[in-house]
Amino acid sequence: MDTKAPTLTDPYNSAIAEVLYLRKAEIRMTFPTLEAKTGIGGQTLKRLLNNHTSIHMGNFLALCTALGCDPAEVVEEAMAKLAKASE
Repeated sequence: MDTKAPTLTDPYNSAIAEVLYLRKAEIRMTFPTLEAKTGIGGQTLKRLLNNHTSIHMGNFLALCTALGCDPAEVVEEAMAKLAKASE
């Protein structure tokens, strides 16, 4: 993940961004391809997935659709990450 800009402190946003970032890496989707599929600008995508800006619902749904993942499963995985981190 890019560390140039400060990251957000919201643990929920951070966990969701991490799940989406890992999904992007898992399916080996490039930022230009993700940009084309979502209609979200490249720099904005990088800020979203690197947890440098909050992910709003419209962007979240667009990202899930483009990455082929169920939004509910993304949230569930993010919540599991947070629960594990707090143990």
